[in-house]
Amino acid sequence: MTKESNPLGEPQLSEVHEHFRRVVELLSADIAADPRDTDALIKRAVAYRILGEFDKAMQDYDLLAVSCALDPTVLHSRGITLLSRGDLGAASRVFDQANQSNPWDVESYYRRVATRMALGENSGAIKVFDEFIDTYPRDAFDPGELELMGKGTGAQGA
Repeated sequence: MTKESNPLGEPQLSEVHEHFRRVVELLSADIAADPRDTDALIKRAVAYRILGEFDKAMQDYDLLAVSCALDPTVLHSRGITLLSRGDLGAASRVFDQANQSNPWDVESYYRRVATRMALGENSGAIKVFDEFIDTYPRDAFDPGELELMGKGTGAQGA
């Protein structure tokens, strides 16, 4: 590619893939030295996902499930990988687990609704969204407390 067609000097897609492959190699060495290195396992799983190597990413998430079974980050990443792989049912179940492990995480509710809608389980999507509306932990605070925390509901002045 010439400078005229790539004026910003951006790397080619093949160079980007090569970068991620080098990262996988380095992380694999770290994991070989310490198989319990959860940070390296998470990072390698994400790199595999970026490379489209979903089965390898899932192998790392399986290893992480032993030591980080309820870690919302691991669960979300695992669910996204399952979505990328086209396994909506399994992704939906993983997002349910993520939501149970951290009910404060709004993204868990969103992903639960979105996967149910993608599965055609529209009544389930409505049920999850209504659960979010009815039980989301912010409801535990009164509006004055939310304003003090800088997290107003946006409903004031409406």
